[in-house]
Amino acid sequence: MELFEYQQKIINKKIPKNSLFIGDECNIINLYIEQICKYMGLTRCDIESASTVLMPQKTISLLGDKLLYVCKYDKSITTAEKLWQNVKYLGTNYLVLIYTTIDKRGKFYNYFKDNIVEFTEQDDKTLKIMLNNQHSLCEGAVNRLIKGCQNNYGKCLLELDKISKLSKVRNISQDDAYKALLRDNAIYEESNNNIDIFVNAVLNRTTDAYKQYDLLKRQNESNIQIIGWLYNGFRTQLIVETVKTPNTESTGLNYYFIKQALDRRKNYSIKELKNALTVIRNTEQGIKNGSIDESISIDYILSMVM
Repeated sequence: MELFEYQQKIINKKIPKNSLFIGDECNIINLYIEQICKYMGLTRCDIESASTVLMPQKTISLLGDKLLYVCKYDKSITTAEKLWQNVKYLGTNYLVLIYTTIDKRGKFYNYFKDNIVEFTEQDDKTLKIMLNNQHSLCEGAVNRLIKGCQNNYGKCLLELDKISKLSKVRNISQDDAYKALLRDNAIYEESNNNIDIFVNAVLNRTTDAYKQYDLLKRQNESNIQIIGWLYNGFRTQLIVETVKTPNTESTGLNYYFIKQALDRRKNYSIKELKNALTVIRNTEQGIKNGSIDESISIDYILSMVM
């Protein structure tokens, strides 16, 4: 089911008794859950297992009515075929099951396929509509923001929050605030492809990192910008390495970055990742206070972490 079609069902108060939300756009999923509660007069109730409300004895006398049960990443219900039909006994309550991915070949998918809504990265036009009431930026700035955030709604909201706060603190327009943040490298922008390749080489701990850095030097890339990407890369890696079950909900990271980090697992120990972050942070501070020459900063970091 397309997002637009599902939104119309919310407005018309005709959503199915249970819905399956699939995707890594947590912020959009939460937005839709809020809309369901608002338009249908429901109260959100988070549960750990869908069987809590689908067991026969539970469906007769539920804890309350007009509830929207929200259940995340429940694998057990995907094989509990006998419970699937019990959604019809929910009464005035509704159930939303949330998954990052789902096997489209399985019985579970095929049984509920008409109730599945996929939350993937949105196109520019859709994002502009969704962000319309969140900013006062000019069209050019919005286009750049969306591209820089790789069409990720959650990232766009975070960056707009930065812009809004700076605009209020300095009493300047949001466009001027955005420009100021860009100048200070304080706002997220899609990584330059070559910088991304370099950071991945460092995190994969391959000698190709040195070749990639030579290329960046020939392109006159800013070392401060590269240091920022290195820090974010090592920080992401540390988060994924230390979270028991890494997903968008538990890490706050985009699924793409989680997948990248999982592919690079065990290249560095936890201790080495923490040490790398300290080295990178101290190097950046050293450049700012004049104790470290920016021109040799990346070579220094590589010698310390590789």
